[in-house]
Amino acid sequence: MSFQKSVESGEVIVLSKTKTTDEILLVISFNEDGLKALPVSGTALGGKSLELSDILSSDISLPNLRASFLANSRDLKSSAKTYSWSEVKFPFSLDQRVSWAFGMTYLDHQNETGIAESVLFQKEIQAPVHMGERISWRPHLDYETEVGLLVDLKKPNKVGYFLAVDFTDRGVQVMNYVKSQPAPSFRKAKSFAQGLGLGSIAVFGDARVWPMLGADLDWNGQRVQALRATDCAIPIQGFLERVKEGQANQSTPAARDFDVILTGTPGGVIFRGPSTWESVRLFLSTFSMTGAKKAWLSRFAFMKPQDRLSFKSSELGYGEIQVAPD
Repeated sequence: MSFQKSVESGEVIVLSKTKTTDEILLVISFNEDGLKALPVSGTALGGKSLELSDILSSDISLPNLRASFLANSRDLKSSAKTYSWSEVKFPFSLDQRVSWAFGMTYLDHQNETGIAESVLFQKEIQAPVHMGERISWRPHLDYETEVGLLVDLKKPNKVGYFLAVDFTDRGVQVMNYVKSQPAPSFRKAKSFAQGLGLGSIAVFGDARVWPMLGADLDWNGQRVQALRATDCAIPIQGFLERVKEGQANQSTPAARDFDVILTGTPGGVIFRGPSTWESVRLFLSTFSMTGAKKAWLSRFAFMKPQDRLSFKSSELGYGEIQVAPD
């Protein structure tokens, strides 16, 4: 079944939220021009506000949940309204959560960085940036287009999918990188205010949705990344199992109503890892590992103030994030 057919049948639910009134929207259909959606706040839950855990942890099936959303509307076509992408945002708060994040899950990204094994680390989410907003500039700012997952690991039959932008400070990452233990440098380089960009919709379905997903990124009008979930080296069940293992290894596991998982980026980021010969030559020219790392970083033209990132996905939505003027 196609993605659009899954949405029409209710096997997949798409939600968004208005920026002005914070009203949850059930998205009926969408394309690059906008969304057709119906306000549903409280209609299925006895008037109380809709929480993410209500969807992921509920025993109500997605088709039944969608039906309950629509029950108050006799005429869907007349009740649904068209919204532009600039009028909506991601429907749930992820601020101040600690996500599980994966690196090196796409072969082309492994090849461009020189890191051949996947990395699991934790990323602190602080003041995530929504589509249509600006991210503060920093000297070594790089982009990573990803699919984010929302899941209650105790009931993993439902999964929320969203477009995620894993912003990274390559200067922090490179200067703190240790080949034998890369995870700490990944976490430090990615856990800063506005370090996560959020798409404007959340897509809820089961594991069958995963291979349907894709997203393209244009940087200042030039295509730089083309994500296809089918190219990912880890299947969706693999992500869930790895996160469960990570939780089991924590000395003090945190109580969670749901988990946020970032699944890694394909090739096309700004940074590239040096070859073995380039690493040796840089070290010999500086006789300092710190100097060699700084020299390598200086070769890249990272994001600049007023740069624009444009995201396009027929499954995860559309939007743009701009780097703020310096």
